Amino acid sequence: MIRVILKAFLLMTFILAFGLSRVSHAQQSTTALTGEWVGVTSPYPGSKRDEKQKNLDALLQLWKERYVSPTMIALIYSALGNSDKAFEWLDTADKAHDLNIVRIKEDFRFNSLRSDPRFTALVRRIGIP
Repeated sequence: MIRVILKAFLLMTFILAFGLSRVSHAQQSTTALTGEWVGVTSPYPGSKRDEKQKNLDALLQLWKERYVSPTMIALIYSALGNSDKAFEWLDTADKAHDLNIVRIKEDFRFNSLRSDPRFTALVRRIGIP
């Protein structure tokens, strides 16, 4: 079970980093993942806003067809500086019992949301110690 969850998480990370066009390559070899994905999902120097928006649009389209982790969508909204949308998707993740949401308290990529009272309320509601 853990391997299935890990593989799904790695696949979603690959989609966020490199776009949907290379998903089949990710399915063939998850070892192709590198640290480059951080630039797509965070506001660090070198990250490209247009690329983040393009990946977000692709994930939102994919969301209409099949399951996509709402936490990953919230992550991109957070990286784009749209905290309201990020919290909407985190609420969706909570309602959908998305496994990725349990790491938001420690995940540095959500640092921009930590000072918002909604973050503390969400962490408390989910029951993260």
